[in-house]
Amino acid sequence: MKRHSRAEISVALSQAQEMTRLGQSQTAICRALGISVMTLHRWRKEHDVPPILSHDETMPARNQNEVQVESLLLENQRLRKLVTDLLLEKAKMEEAFGKKPKWNARKSSEEKRRT
Repeated sequence: MKRHSRAEISVALSQAQEMTRLGQSQTAICRALGISVMTLHRWRKEHDVPPILSHDETMPARNQNEVQVESLLLENQRLRKLVTDLLLEKAKMEEAFGKKPKWNARKSSEEKRRT
């Protein structure tokens, strides 16, 4: 597991913000930064980096469909962030209570049937 310094995280978050402004997907951003999507979400949450919601005023006027698509993409981004936060909380709670994740339990029961 690689540990990143605060300076590296700060630089990565600023690069991610700029890439988001340019219209890059989160998957592409994470690939370029060499981190997972979960790591990016965790860093944004820990460093209080809000998602980019507005664009420069210098951008040309857009038609109604583009505005609607952008609105839906932003809503999708917010919902994904919420789901990611909930998954992280769930993983922490499972770890705290010593509960194995369901995917491991399922795998072990399948292995038992085979033997």
